[in-house]
Amino acid sequence: MRFKITLTLVAILIILGITAYLFERGEVREQQGASPKATIFPAFNTGQAAVISIKTKGKTVSLVKQENWMVALNEGYYPADKGEVENVFKTVKNMQRENVVSTDPAKYPLFELDQENGVEVKISKADNSFLAHFFVGKNGPDLISTYIRIGGEKDVLLLSGMIKPAFDKELKDWRDKTIFNLKAEDIAKIDTISPPKKVSLKKDDRGNWEMVVPEKAKVKKDVIEGMVNTLATFKAYDFEDGADLKACGLTSPPTKIQITMKDNSTLSLLIGKEKDSSKRYAKREDNPTVFLVQNFDLGPILKEPAELKEGK
Repeated sequence: MRFKITLTLVAILIILGITAYLFERGEVREQQGASPKATIFPAFNTGQAAVISIKTKGKTVSLVKQENWMVALNEGYYPADKGEVENVFKTVKNMQRENVVSTDPAKYPLFELDQENGVEVKISKADNSFLAHFFVGKNGPDLISTYIRIGGEKDVLLLSGMIKPAFDKELKDWRDKTIFNLKAEDIAKIDTISPPKKVSLKKDDRGNWEMVVPEKAKVKKDVIEGMVNTLATFKAYDFEDGADLKACGLTSPPTKIQITMKDNSTLSLLIGKEKDSSKRYAKREDNPTVFLVQNFDLGPILKEPAELKEGK
C-alpha cells in the first residue's frame, strides 16, 4: 500500500514538473512567437579573452591569460586546467537566446540570479571591456535547462542545457592537476625506491618489460601496463599550497619513483606522508608545487615484487 502511495506521489510530481515546464514554454511562445534563436554573444572571440572572473556566493575565481591560462591565487599564478577553460568558451559560444520567463528584478532571487545566489561570469578583453557578462541561476523545471540573465539586462532567460556546472566549481578544479603528461611508449625504466627497498623495472629493445631489481624476472603484462599508463598521465586530487616540505615528509620521502625516458631524461615523483587515511602529500622533484594524491590512485604504481612477477 505504501509503495502504491509513493509511486502515485512521484507520478504527480513528474506531471506537475512537466506542466510547469510546458506552461513556461507556452508563455514564451505567446510573448515571442516563433522567432529563430539567436546567439547571445555573437561577437564572442576566444582569442580576445584576457581575464575570466567567476563570482559565486562572495568568492571570486580569476583566470588570467599570460602565455597560457593561469589561476590567480595568493598573489601568484598557477597553471589552469586547459579543458575547463575550453569548456567555458564552448558553453558561452553555444548559448542561444531562447525563452524570456520574467522581466521583474524582484523575482531574481527566485531564479537564483541575484548577486547573493547567482554565479556571475565576466569575460574581459585586455582593455577591461566585456566580451561576455552574465549570471547563471538554477536549473529550469525540467532539470535540463538553466535560468540566466545577461549583465545590464532585465530579462530572465530559460536556456536549454545544464549550464551551471561549466562555471560553478571549486578553486582546485580550475587548476591543472597534471603531475606527468608523458607518452607511455616513451617510458623505458621505472625505479621505485623505498629505503632500504628498491624495485627496478626495465623495457628491453623489443618493448618487453622485466624486473631487474631486487631480482631478474618476467613481469605480468597487465600490471606493468597499468603502472606505465597511470604514471604517464598521473594527476593530483588537490593542492597543498604553502606546505612545509619537511612536515609533509618530502625532504626525505618514504618513497621516490624515478622515471627514465627512452632519451635517458629522468623525472621523479616524491611521495610523502599521509595527509589523512585516503590521501598523501606528493611533488615532482623538479617542481615546488605540493600536491595531494589519493591512495587509490597510487595503487597501480606502488607494487611489491611479488605483485609484479609473472606466475605469482
